[in-house]
Amino acid sequence: MAHSFYELQAYEKAIILYTDILDYYPDDISIMIRLGDIYSEIKKYNQAIYFYNNVLECDGKNEDILYKLALSYIETDKFLQSLIVFKRIAELTANPLIQYQIGVTYVELNLYNEALEYFINYNLNDPDSIFMAGLCYYQLENYNEAIQWFDKYLEFDISNIEIDYYKGLSYFYTNDFKKSATHLKRVMKTN
Repeated sequence: MAHSFYELQAYEKAIILYTDILDYYPDDISIMIRLGDIYSEIKKYNQAIYFYNNVLECDGKNEDILYKLALSYIETDKFLQSLIVFKRIAELTANPLIQYQIGVTYVELNLYNEALEYFINYNLNDPDSIFMAGLCYYQLENYNEAIQWFDKYLEFDISNIEIDYYKGLSYFYTNDFKKSATHLKRVMKTN
């Protein structure tokens, strides 16, 4: 019955039934996972964190649950905890998505040099990582390097207006006002 409520997205009813089941079977990992997933779905991330951590007490190397836990920490602005969990996952797998998430988490913590390591060393062919590397260099006020990374991104997507915005600003800060104006005019045309 609880599963039916879950499938119908009647989450509050599913929570009641799953919680009742958990009272009788307190070590049932599948129920804890389901409760964590429901709480995540309804954006009650602290409760999701509670259940995901309980699952990890029984199965500390469950990559899927670690990932869900890390994302729940991000949703609650607990970036340092998220970083710790992503690094635990990185010890278990060489998944480039995890390396990217570590980089993004460093950006959220304003640790741009640390973020660059993950964007540059692990994801050289990923446009999102290339964009984020450019953004890190921009935040570090290394505008010439930022421009180079934004140019690399353009090999993947020439229509990204955000690239024009940051390239325009980067050119502005390097006193190349003509190139700055060219890129910022493109931004203005889209707005």
